[in-house]
Amino acid sequence: MVRSPGITTTSTLLRGGPIRTRSRPALLEVGQRHTPAVDEVVGTRYQLGGVETEFTFVVPDADGRVFIPFDRPLMWSAEPFGSDRRELLGVSCRTIPLRLLTEGKRKFVDNGRAEAAKDQADYEALARLQGMMSLE
Repeated sequence: MVRSPGITTTSTLLRGGPIRTRSRPALLEVGQRHTPAVDEVVGTRYQLGGVETEFTFVVPDADGRVFIPFDRPLMWSAEPFGSDRRELLGVSCRTIPLRLLTEGKRKFVDNGRAEAAKDQADYEALARLQGMMSLE
């Protein structure tokens, strides 16, 4: 996949299937532009200015493990994401614990995927952030 110069990509995980009925209109209302990739399977993308957000759909099983719903589901985390919430500009949402997010990215760094370089950069940034958080 070719990225546009100057575009910063962020990743987001969504529980369930395609962008929910409430999510898509809310994203469009605030000026997000839907920019799906041709080869998307379990997610989609939106862009606002110089920031692209990738949404990856995830589903929990009965034990709380979290899977990416490919034809053959891929376990993203053996632990449930939990119920931590954060707020930004008056909008609150559940967040993934930093430790689980970092471990999840590490799993995908050396598995030969086309996006391995992006996953490596994500992992390094998350590991630095986790190190800074442990100093507090």
